[in-house]
Amino acid sequence: WFATTLAPAPSHLLELGAGQGSIPMLLAWRFPELRVTAIEAQAESAARFARSAHYNGMEDRLDLRCGDLRDPTCWPPARSQDLVTANPPYFEAGTAAQSPVAQRDQARITRRGGLESYLRAVAHALAETDSPQALKLLDDYAKLMQKQQPN
Repeated sequence: WFATTLAPAPSHLLELGAGQGSIPMLLAWRFPELRVTAIEAQAESAARFARSAHYNGMEDRLDLRCGDLRDPTCWPPARSQDLVTANPPYFEAGTAAQSPVAQRDQARITRRGGLESYLRAVAHALAETDSPQALKLLDDYAKLMQKQQPN
């Protein structure tokens, strides 16, 4: 529910790395008018999300894109959403035990680019925003990217 403190009445959610859809499904339940664009790289997880959306009667509110969130062609147009959520992998490769289950492994361990990839997609999604929280996030992103640039 923390995400809803940043956008207390969102109309369009962008979910990055949607997995099987837990976060967007909860938010869609909380906000019956919410439209969801979700990007998920793993076909099996995306299929489970689509099936769950169907069972829960929200498929007409879901734009599920099976693809890599680092690929700008997967992104919706800038400024078309007012809330962005993500649950990025929290371990760097080589720092945690690999799960024998592919969905769990890729949800826990960075395999396709790190936090900067998520932040790049967020920066695009929230471009031209006037939200103070989003502007702070974008400023933090810019500072992070500056630190990573070679001198």
